[in-house]
Amino acid sequence: MGMYTYWAEILENGITDGDSIKVRIQLGFNIEHRAELRLFGIDTSEIRNSDKQLKRYGLTAKKYVADRLIVGEKYPIKTFLDDKAKGKFGRVLAKVYHNGLTKRCLNEELCIRHLALVYEGGKRGAAQKIRHRANLKKILREGKIPLEDL
Repeated sequence: MGMYTYWAEILENGITDGDSIKVRIQLGFNIEHRAELRLFGIDTSEIRNSDKQLKRYGLTAKKYVADRLIVGEKYPIKTFLDDKAKGKFGRVLAKVYHNGLTKRCLNEELCIRHLALVYEGGKRGAAQKIRHRANLKKILREGKIPLEDL
């Protein structure tokens, strides 16, 4: 099943965390729809986290996204149609192309920079935290992306 392309405008306070954003989607024929997008195929560390290092890591992913998506700007997104378009919490699953459709999507960029994990659905538990911690160690070792303060 293919993906469909739409334009999405980033809303004020629209960056919820590293893998969720609030947008106004242009559906065509002057029809708009407000939605919360879940960045398809990735998982970032939760910003509501009792583990302070993983919380800082999650805030760093959120800042990375916020630095690339400007409030009020429109970006192409790709999503599925119908029942495959929504995740378990009702958010639209999408790839966000912050540099245009011919460039790498934000979802992939977050994984390449070790700010997100590839996520194929299912339960996220202790194993996911271990994988996030391993990514965090890579970021700290490389020293290219400073962690956000609490």
